[in-house]
Amino acid sequence: MKSGLASSIHLAEEQIPCSNSDGFVKYIHNGSAIPRTFQNAATNDIAQFLAFTQHVQYAKTDRQVYISDYQGM
Repeated sequence: MKSGLASSIHLAEEQIPCSNSDGFVKYIHNGSAIPRTFQNAATNDIAQFLAFTQHVQYAKTDRQVYISDYQGM
């Protein structure tokens, strides 16, 4: 954080109703930057990639912005 500036973090997200059968996968929990571990190697690769892109966005925006939930199919 730059000296002399106030800072706050806001998280806005839509609640998505889902069941286990709809194909939705939560790769990164909101309470941790560490991606989930999956048994499938390809799914693990996706989780690692999404965590990496969050880190890059956060670093490139001077720690001001990151996407917390990538969603879609």
